[in-house]
Amino acid sequence: MSAIEPSRVSTSWLTPWSAASDRKIYGVWIALVWVAMLGGFGLDFTRYLGETPAPPFILHFHAAVYVLWLALVTFQILWIETGNVRRHIQLGWLTVGLSVLVINAPADRRADSR
Repeated sequence: MSAIEPSRVSTSWLTPWSAASDRKIYGVWIALVWVAMLGGFGLDFTRYLGETPAPPFILHFHAAVYVLWLALVTFQILWIETGNVRRHIQLGWLTVGLSVLVINAPADRRADSR
């Protein structure tokens, strides 16, 4: 078997790309997350408010932190898309901090149920 000669390799798929067009998928993904969250939890929200006994506080805390985190991630994407890199960097660390709370809140909920 012989090696492929560079002159025979098709390079038509190698077209210039821009970083901006490569980032569009993040907007699509975050929109899908919002749709899934609102579809999954939003439809059940009125039943949740009327539960007896009332759900523990940690559930409300987790929901508030998650919605705030999701809003910040959404804005992070929008700020980059609109060229507002300074705002993206300024509030990026808040988003990281909330990420820690989102990850730890379910563990706290398990501790609350004991």
